Amino acid sequence: MTQKLKEVQIRNFKGSEFECEFPKYLLQHGAVLERMTIGGDLADDKSENWPSSVCKKLMKFRRGSENCEVELN
Repeated sequence: MTQKLKEVQIRNFKGSEFECEFPKYLLQHGAVLERMTIGGDLADDKSENWPSSVCKKLMKFRRGSENCEVELN
């Protein structure tokens, strides 16, 4: 099987438990994933607070690729 997914961008992310399942799956199973960029919903008043809580969740996930960089913006 050929692994090809190297970069992914997720936009309008609010960080709910349900939404975290997708990046969790990608981080766990993306064997060649090099970069994941997650952007918050800028129209949401809570957008300034979401990066720290989402970051804590993402750091707990097992990763399929040790080289993957996660950027929150």
